[in-house]
Amino acid sequence: MGAGKFKIVIIGAGAISQAAHVPAVLASPVATLIGVVDPDVDRARALCHSFGVEAAVAADVGRLGVEFDGAIVAAPNDLHAPITLSLVQKGIPVLVEKPVATSVDAARELTRAADGKGVVVAVGYHTRFSGACRMLKHAIDSEQFGRVLRFAHQDGSRGGWSPLSGYNLDAKRAGGGVLVTTGTHFLDRLIWFWGSPAEVSFRDNASGGPESHCIARFVFRNSDRDIAGSAIFSKVVALPEMTVVETTEGLLLMPSDAGETITFRPNGDRLLEYEVRFARSGHDPRKLYQRELEDFIDACRSGRKPCVDAGMATASLELLSRLYEARQPLHGSEMKEYSDG
Repeated sequence: MGAGKFKIVIIGAGAISQAAHVPAVLASPVATLIGVVDPDVDRARALCHSFGVEAAVAADVGRLGVEFDGAIVAAPNDLHAPITLSLVQKGIPVLVEKPVATSVDAARELTRAADGKGVVVAVGYHTRFSGACRMLKHAIDSEQFGRVLRFAHQDGSRGGWSPLSGYNLDAKRAGGGVLVTTGTHFLDRLIWFWGSPAEVSFRDNASGGPESHCIARFVFRNSDRDIAGSAIFSKVVALPEMTVVETTEGLLLMPSDAGETITFRPNGDRLLEYEVRFARSGHDPRKLYQRELEDFIDACRSGRKPCVDAGMATASLELLSRLYEARQPLHGSEMKEYSDG
């Protein structure tokens, strides 16, 4: 793997590749797109054409006919693990979209394979790269704004992400409903912030299909105190994205996991609020998917672990599984409470 541009192949020519992965590769000075793989070859060609890119296209990797340094797997969720595992077994590094698999067993198998072969597998929890998420993590760890008491999160819209394959309408293919499609980034951050929760509860409106509205609750046990929190995810109710962390000194607010700053409102005067960001960090013009891509490339070249590896993504999937195992029906009154009419 030389010092020149990192040769990338994208597997999956759907909406996320169009909106995020192809633009990230084209914007990066350290990467070049040399191939696109999709069972629908015409869709792969159309994706390349829409960006004016000349790249090899094929229905599977074996037919591309080009050498490459690593792959981005952006296929439907149920294909993440098998495609990534096949590449790892060939010694090819992979940046795979979240979730890393649709079952804990498949995620663990992939993690063992990657560790055993020493192959980099990065998982696409791109919000880890936002200034806001990193600042909130630092604020929690440093206790600069007080000790955490509790937290709450919400994120909801009427409708939402529409993959070209429509896999998100099939619970088996997606691995779940809105908890997976919207909530998975938040679950990843919970583990990043506090580790695995001691207790969880979960209510949703699923009735034989993927849930479109759910409420999850968590309790984390530290040596000196418990931290409790809740999260609401919806595809039927509009809920502006917001994470609120209450501390002994005030409130930490993160209105967007894609932002670059957070807000602190002190207990002493709620008319005041302070914008919080890293000192001397400057403005990073790169979008989150480009930061994620370049972290993956650096991990491949330096031998270090990526920001989110397969083991970390497996922990997130384990938490997801715990929530679904604790599933209880959501009462109508709970839905009405959050309805926006």
